[in-house]
Amino acid sequence: MEAFKNLGILPTEDLTQIIKKTTHRTFKAGLKDLLSVNRSSKNEEIPFDMKKLFSTLQELCYSLKMDSKHFIIIDGLDDVLTQREKQYTSLSALILAADRMNEKFKSKQVKAKIVVLCRTDLFDKLSGPNNNKIKRDSGITLDWFQDVKDLKSTNLIKLINLRAKISLNRDVDVFEEFLPDEVSYASTIRVLLDNTRHTPRDIIQLLNKIQKHTRKDNPSKANILNAIRTYSTDYFVGEIKDELEGFLQMDERENTIQILGTNGKAHFNISELEKIKNKNERFKSLELTKILTVLFNCGAIGNTDNNYVTFKYRNRHASINFNDDFIVHNGLRKGLNLA
Repeated sequence: MEAFKNLGILPTEDLTQIIKKTTHRTFKAGLKDLLSVNRSSKNEEIPFDMKKLFSTLQELCYSLKMDSKHFIIIDGLDDVLTQREKQYTSLSALILAADRMNEKFKSKQVKAKIVVLCRTDLFDKLSGPNNNKIKRDSGITLDWFQDVKDLKSTNLIKLINLRAKISLNRDVDVFEEFLPDEVSYASTIRVLLDNTRHTPRDIIQLLNKIQKHTRKDNPSKANILNAIRTYSTDYFVGEIKDELEGFLQMDERENTIQILGTNGKAHFNISELEKIKNKNERFKSLELTKILTVLFNCGAIGNTDNNYVTFKYRNRHASINFNDDFIVHNGLRKGLNLA
């Protein structure tokens, strides 16, 4: 590691840059006789041999003998979706490389595994002939939506109770012990889940809001309803805006959220949005099919035919239908002041 730093290929502050170092001295470093580098220059840029570094590190990794197990977990790959096609290609290559390295670790009896975390909707967009095989043989899909009658048996509710168990150091049913049985139109569990996209992040944020609104030992129905409002305005609207990044430009993201609010209704069709778009100058540049598709894919809106509602987070293979009506997610309604 020290040799890499001295060569300038492992900067301590910015790992995105590989520095070609120019010096007035000779530097020599060896890594167990596998890597030997001699550098000398007179104010000139030195070419860096990436292939040599790669083969050296590869040989080192596959020859390691360790008592402990090591997991290298790569996350945050979907945070920045600027040049998307390039990113999709890079992600596909990364997943393929990780899979091949894991096979090599296994064959060489190296106690290490690389885990790449990737959103399922993003993974489905990746190209590559081996992606489905990798998902089938080496992948685990975390699908948190469970369409069951007994909501307490769902993994999301179990997750909440497990977190509470760690905090209280005892078995606990949060919804039985601390929350009222019903709120508004249904059971408390149903109302809370309806305001999320059935993800741990959403449900935990909502419960944190309830915690902040609670003044006594246990939250009241009024506390929960106030928490849902602030959750919608302070968290959910911003979360959807973040989901739109990379798919829409900044002005498109803002106008997309604003046109939903201007519409004023949680239940609408594309013709109604078209009328609003044509009347308002700031919305005229919006491509409605494009923004509705992005909103559908991130769970901000769903399709409805008045008998059945389809959201992407309920079925990741669901496709948008422009002939059906649209319905805005419950978690967005308070934040956009929709009826």
